Amino acid sequence: MLLTPIFNNLFIKFTGQHPQDFRFKQGNVPLSQLHEVVFGFALYLTVVFSIQHIMKKHNPIRLKWFNFLHNCILCVGSAILVTLFMEIIIPMIYHHGFYYSICNPAARDPASGIEILYYINYLFKWYEFMDTVYLALKKKKLQFLHVYHHAFTMILCYVELDGGAASSWFVICLNIFVHVIMYYYYARTSIIKKPVWWKKHLTTFQISQFILDLFVINFASYNYFVNKYNINLPVYGQCYSKNNRTALVSWFLISSYLVLFIDFFIKTYKVKGKKAAAIKKDGAKKTN
Repeated sequence: MLLTPIFNNLFIKFTGQHPQDFRFKQGNVPLSQLHEVVFGFALYLTVVFSIQHIMKKHNPIRLKWFNFLHNCILCVGSAILVTLFMEIIIPMIYHHGFYYSICNPAARDPASGIEILYYINYLFKWYEFMDTVYLALKKKKLQFLHVYHHAFTMILCYVELDGGAASSWFVICLNIFVHVIMYYYYARTSIIKKPVWWKKHLTTFQISQFILDLFVINFASYNYFVNKYNINLPVYGQCYSKNNRTALVSWFLISSYLVLFIDFFIKTYKVKGKKAAAIKKDGAKKTN
């Protein structure tokens, strides 16, 4: 382990508590209660659309270096967080197998130090609301996909944190890993306007992430529900979760993300690509 001992020492120094002693319960830590989540969701939408309305009468605000710093924080922070997760998950898979890591309740044992990582990831989603605030202040178009994804991912991470499903790490770690690349891209483009050749592949990676997420969610949810309700269907084993809500909300939101990102990919890279090719072809005809 490379980062875990450093993280543990820093956490103890600043909180007086060992990360393995952290327990998430509604009301015992900030932003842990459902009404706070609902309020944050509503506040995010209200602030973002209010800024967008106010900015109609003003020039865009230049936020080049603030935006760069913001994206660097999220890029580096995500890299550290996914590494901390992997330092727990990889040994677990090595010793017990992948099925154990997504289904056994011991995979969510707070004594492993994983509970605090889920909570930090959840807090990251609140900070990521600033992505949209920066766009609104710069008078950039707020796409439905962007606002929907940011608003509901905070809720998704809360549900996964509160629900205690063993498989949650898979969805979260893939998301964090994608964010390392994504926020590097945003940091780079905030100061260097030259486009990167792999931008299209970033969207492809995001779509692949959701497909993999759904495989794991469907497997874990199927085994969870069949066992819980004694349904006469074959099962691989038992998968743990504190409640039904985690499986249902995760499945619905990840499925909706997949549909929206595929739609974005088609409109951005397929339709626009065909239009650009048609314009180029038409221009060539006129010059002949």
